[in-house]
Amino acid sequence: LNPADSRHTPAEARARAEHVASLSRPTPLHSGTARGTLGASRHNKPIAIVECCCGPRSIISEVASKLGMRVIRFTASSHKLGTVEGNRRAEDDIRQLHAEGYAIHMWASLPCGPWSLWTTMNCHRLGPRFRRLLQQKRAESAELMSQFMHLAEIVDGFGGSWSYEWPAFCLGWKLGPLKQWFGGRPSFHARFDGCRFGLADRRGRPVKKPWVVMTSNRTLAASLDGSLCQCPRGAHAPCEGSVARSSEN
Repeated sequence: LNPADSRHTPAEARARAEHVASLSRPTPLHSGTARGTLGASRHNKPIAIVECCCGPRSIISEVASKLGMRVIRFTASSHKLGTVEGNRRAEDDIRQLHAEGYAIHMWASLPCGPWSLWTTMNCHRLGPRFRRLLQQKRAESAELMSQFMHLAEIVDGFGGSWSYEWPAFCLGWKLGPLKQWFGGRPSFHARFDGCRFGLADRRGRPVKKPWVVMTSNRTLAASLDGSLCQCPRGAHAPCEGSVARSSEN
């Protein structure tokens, strides 16, 4: 579960190639049934994408909709997760999709700000007031994680699949409850860089944003894992400010 080193040594490249090849005979973090495809071809069901903690114009849902999939976005305004009403609405919508015969894939991208590497430095620079604010935001984030786990278990029970995405070096990956949850069910690790999938700033310069996805869908993991930066040195735009914010969409 430790985020991969981004230096890409020859030994690491070989290890990643072997890892991707092994996904054809997957060894999940926990023994059990792993999901393969999203379910439509296997079960002859239509697909529904549930995007958790996203914006109202998120790209994943936009593309899924164009591909003919049913889409539900859990935004802060439509499903305020962490509140009684928001949690109930999210669970009801997932159960309704199942009742309507959909194969469900839930994609979660929780706000990563409280777990950014910058928070370590800012705790020293900005003092007690920042640390109190950070503690509050991390408590809110932990509540969102708890709700994601609950919803993902419902999706699992319906034969669907889930994915959890964060920046590769986000401190949140080290949280005990999250690691234990992933380790308690079939979970596949995918490490990739944004520039390999067309992430760029407004001037068209590639942006190397290292990502990790933990997923119950082995096909998705195999498609993403090992897609590491191949850009020439100095080609990247910094992933900061408006560029970083736009990448969250």
